[in-house]
Amino acid sequence: MLSIVPHSSKNCYKQPNCADPQVKLAKKADLDWLFWVHSAGEIRLKFLDESGFSLWSPVSYTYARLGEQKVLEQTKRRGKR
Repeated sequence: MLSIVPHSSKNCYKQPNCADPQVKLAKKADLDWLFWVHSAGEIRLKFLDESGFSLWSPVSYTYARLGEQKVLEQTKRRGKR
């Protein structure tokens, strides 16, 4: 999977080459190529959140017919944080 984070001056300290215009142009070219390959149907491009949130959220509500017990299906989690 591919994670793309927008560039900002706040995260410049994490990336030593972020001020280099050649590096920025190379990254933009890579991103443009990825979008092109995605539009051709060769790859599936996914954007991930790097803030630490899990895609699996606990279900805090459900419904059931009157007189029936609530049942929640439990799916397998891919990994534990």
